[in-house]
Amino acid sequence: MNRLGAVMVLIVALAPAASVAAAPAAPAAEWTIDLPTGWRDDDALTKQTLDELNRGLAKQGTERPRQVAVRVWVSSDQLSTLIATWYVLDLAHQIERQIDAFDGGAIKKLVGTAQPQRIEGSQIIRDIRVDQPIRARMVRRYQPAKDGLHILAVFCLPAPETDECGGALDRTKLTVVDPVPLDYGDPGHDLAYYAIGSGLVLVGLLAGGVRLGRIVLRRFG
Repeated sequence: MNRLGAVMVLIVALAPAASVAAAPAAPAAEWTIDLPTGWRDDDALTKQTLDELNRGLAKQGTERPRQVAVRVWVSSDQLSTLIATWYVLDLAHQIERQIDAFDGGAIKKLVGTAQPQRIEGSQIIRDIRVDQPIRARMVRRYQPAKDGLHILAVFCLPAPETDECGGALDRTKLTVVDPVPLDYGDPGHDLAYYAIGSGLVLVGLLAGGVRLGRIVLRRFG
């Protein structure tokens, strides 16, 4: 199969059956992303991505996050994509174990190089440069708070031979109300956070397929 055929198979495989209404947006003051010049919201891809994420979580039959939001931006030439996914989960009894479980699911299908973990206050920041199945970078920010575990995961899918959206990931901030330390005790039960996290990778695969499709159409259309 030639490259064009392989790309089109990927797009078809990742295409959602239908779209759903957007989830409630995260509070405007909670997270900020400094976009590159000329980038814009892609409402259609946002709806597609959210639908794919919801379908993935439904298939797994696992405990769902209390809140989910997705937002997608594209570059002016539509060849680079930036995706923000935001979650609030009930806090498990062992917060760091909960984060490890979610994070393990989020990167299980991604082949790449993980950077050393950073901790700012009680916020855990993890960063991976992905080589397969798509070239991308994903930064995950985990902040426990009194109302739950807040998660902001941001994908950068740059155009070939560029790193146009990498700087936006470095400048991303997550600030929540009433943060708590990582050893904060909560009597709640541990949930299947690995399965919840594994749904996250679907958004990157979907957007990667759409972006590749745009490249193919520009080159061969």
